[in-house]
Amino acid sequence: MKYQVRKGVFETNSSSTHSLCICSQEDFDAWKAGKTLFNEYKNEFRPVEDFGISVSDKEVKDYYNNTKQEFYKSFENLTSDEVQKVKDRLLTELRANADMDGFESYADWWRDYLEEFERSYTSKSGDKIVVFGQYGYDG
Repeated sequence: MKYQVRKGVFETNSSSTHSLCICSQEDFDAWKAGKTLFNEYKNEFRPVEDFGISVSDKEVKDYYNNTKQEFYKSFENLTSDEVQKVKDRLLTELRANADMDGFESYADWWRDYLEEFERSYTSKSGDKIVVFGQYGYDG
């Protein structure tokens, strides 16, 4: 049997998925707050403005009134968390129809069928970093 070893490659002979991402706390916080989008293959964050995708409060309200989703109450009675959920769904739909070349929001990046982790650290030199990723069976 012949073995080939490649430098810098982590590989398993399984149908499992593994991802490990490391970034600054500042980049991670901006991504989590919806200010940037992330492309794990390019290892790059970009401001959402680069993609021309944003919504006004009126657009969020109109979207909710047209779909009602799971809340089934008037828009004015939604909590701020529920309004944010509606806004996130609208943005997800808009992003799905946009050519974003692999860039994803924080909410869109996480896959429901995988386990996930997210840890914050401060390095010996004082750099604040976040390590995050997903793992599990992707089939």
